[in-house]
Order: sequence, then C-alpha cells, then structure tokens
Amino acid sequence: MLKTTSIITLLVLFIFSCDSSETSAQTNNNDASGVAWVPLHTAIENAQADGKKILIDVYTEWCGYCRRMNAETYADATVQETLNNYFYPVRLNAESKNFIDFAGQAVTEQELALAFGVRGYPTTVILDSDGSAVGRQPGFMDATDFNNLLSYVGSNAYKNTEYDDFINRNKDN
Repeated sequence: MLKTTSIITLLVLFIFSCDSSETSAQTNNNDASGVAWVPLHTAIENAQADGKKILIDVYTEWCGYCRRMNAETYADATVQETLNNYFYPVRLNAESKNFIDFAGQAVTEQELALAFGVRGYPTTVILDSDGSAVGRQPGFMDATDFNNLLSYVGSNAYKNTEYDDFINRNKDN
C-alpha cells in the first residue's frame, strides 16, 4: 500500500513538474510574432502603393541558424519596430514546392529563392518598392547588427552613405 501511494505521488509530482516547465517555456519563449509577416503578393502590392521596401526571410525547416534568427533576432522588440516601420516582411521557404505569384508568374518558393541567388540559409533579401533587388545578406545576424542593417537600408542611407560611416554616425542613437 505504501509503495503504491509513493509511486502515485511521484507520478503526480512528475506530471505537475512537466506541466509547469512547459508553461514557463511557453512564457519565456521568444518568437517573431511581433513581426507583421505578409504574403509576397501582398507585400508587392503594398510596397508599390506606399514606397516601403520588401524584406524576404529565406529559410528552411531544418536550418538551425534560421530557427535562431527567428527566436533571437526577429523576436527583438527594436528589430520588430524597425522592420515593421520600413519594410513589408515576407517569409520564403527555400525548399517549398508551393506556388506563389511573383511578377505575374506562378513560381515555387524554391524557384524564387534560386532566382534571388540564395545559396545558404538564412538569407535576407531586400527589394525596393518597385521590386528591384537592393541586396541580400546571407547568414545569421544578431539583433543589433540586423537592426543596423534594417535602419541603413530602410532609411535609404545606403544610397549615399557607406555602411561604416552610417554605423559610426548612429552609434549613440
């Protein structure tokens, strides 16, 4: 009887400890839910109407640095604010065979990633409001560096200022 009671008590404690750790993990889990992700065709339409740029996060499901970029960089409040202010953010799965509309043509996400010259993940592709390529940045970036890049491109400083000069000028801001 005592043995049965002990086993039941241990099971109950185990269940509650698993449940509470799951709850705290959900509470502490950073994510990119503060980013206003939109489909590519919506981003293009909106960008043409108001002049914002388009940021495309090219990722794969298996990519550890893609998950890290989502959990750390895109979860950062400053990054979210800058991103939503200057860009229409889009997610593009580089291995997806799903068709999307791009420039009036149906292409797969995979084909579009290749057309953008993406060879590694994550890669950030930035398009101007007219759909022309501004540039692409391969690899993981921490929140500070990524926010600097977003501000540099989003504010159009890239058109007349070297990146290092922009960073040095804005260090104290």
